[in-house]
Amino acid sequence: MDKELEKRGATDLLGKIGIANCKIAYAEYRRIFSSPRWRELSAKGARPQRVLWASTSTKNPAYPDTLYVDGADRPGNREHASA
Repeated sequence: MDKELEKRGATDLLGKIGIANCKIAYAEYRRIFSSPRWRELSAKGARPQRVLWASTSTKNPAYPDTLYVDGADRPGNREHASA
């Protein structure tokens, strides 16, 4: 993504798209698991699935190894990070 951003001159967004996507995904997760439908399912014994961040490593050596983990830090995420 960074290479495309550089081509378009959007250098202010470098290293930020992955974090933004993570925040959107986590907001959706929270929305789903706080909905009335989920509460109904939970009352019947359903359990939420944990969010799995499959890749937290950076591809750009100029970025710190923990860039995505730190930027997307949510309760419980760090202990499951696969950096």
